[in-house]
Amino acid sequence: MFDPRNHIENALQASRQLDELWKKNMDALGLRAVLKTAQWPENLKSARSGRFMLWRVGSSAGSPDGQGSLERAYGASVGKGNLARFSLPAFDRVYEQLNALPDGPERAEAEARIRAEVAEMKQKALAAGGLCVLG
Repeated sequence: MFDPRNHIENALQASRQLDELWKKNMDALGLRAVLKTAQWPENLKSARSGRFMLWRVGSSAGSPDGQGSLERAYGASVGKGNLARFSLPAFDRVYEQLNALPDGPERAEAEARIRAEVAEMKQKALAAGGLCVLG
């Protein structure tokens, strides 16, 4: 029989182990890291207000077109879905154009173009030695 308490305890234990591994590796690199453990609502409030540098959090798609994943890079969504506080006016313009299009070939083409731009931004950030924070 499934016991949700065991599931929750296993998840908490795995999270603690990941935190310990992050801390150990940051120390080995000579990087000072403070890992904050808190309840989900507290973490979300901190992330939305820009007080988190890094949060190990995942998400799932709410629609088949992946619009939500693109919103994570949309400047006007800073403090909401855009927890990284990323802002790039050129991306925002394409995102707004995409939002205005009805379902169909033109929208699919615009989605492909914006995804290619996101992939290019990730590559540039990684090549420059940066940390990629976009989904």
